[in-house]
Amino acid sequence: AGEALLRAAVEARQAELALLTGHPIEIREDAALPVRATVRFAWVHGTPTHAIVHRPLPAAELPHVLMAQLEQIARDHEARRAGKARALVADPRTRRIAQAALARYAKQLGKRGVPEAKVRAILDQLVDGVLQQLVSSVLEMLVEYRLYRSRPELRPSQFVSLHASQVQNRATLGNAAVHAQMPPAIVRASLAMNAAFALFEDWLLAPRTRYADAYRE
Repeated sequence: AGEALLRAAVEARQAELALLTGHPIEIREDAALPVRATVRFAWVHGTPTHAIVHRPLPAAELPHVLMAQLEQIARDHEARRAGKARALVADPRTRRIAQAALARYAKQLGKRGVPEAKVRAILDQLVDGVLQQLVSSVLEMLVEYRLYRSRPELRPSQFVSLHASQVQNRATLGNAAVHAQMPPAIVRASLAMNAAFALFEDWLLAPRTRYADAYRE
């Protein structure tokens, strides 16, 4: 019964936002998706519909994951209506500073025989990845806070879904192979943002979790 109620709540929110934004919302599963879920806004991709794509997920987690993506659509729509929609990008000066911080890593790649053009592309990809994590982490905190406050019926699904994310993040924390392949500056930045999200969840779900303890060292 609980799953049916949550499924109905997701469907109701889906219909509500389709009417509000003027674009139907398609939800589909993709086993090859590299992240748990993503949303593709109609106004960004020039399509008639928004698309929410998710990996196969446990039934207990799925309502929260879908509702969080729906709230991303709502948040973006609100920002556009208020004239405050922004895209955070690295300007040339910031990119140069970031690449200078990765100079040692770039030299290591060069010694391995990686062509200079490929090295630049790798550095750009690393910088863009950290920037995307920064943006998404902040927006996800806002969405999770909004969901927790406005949809108490969703909290059990939200709890198990956020826990699954923390388990995944902690696996990265302890993965020496991943750390060895990445520049230390990138690893530190990514772990710092994961730690910030862990602190946020501990605050939101207090006193039931202590996710930030894993990052104390």
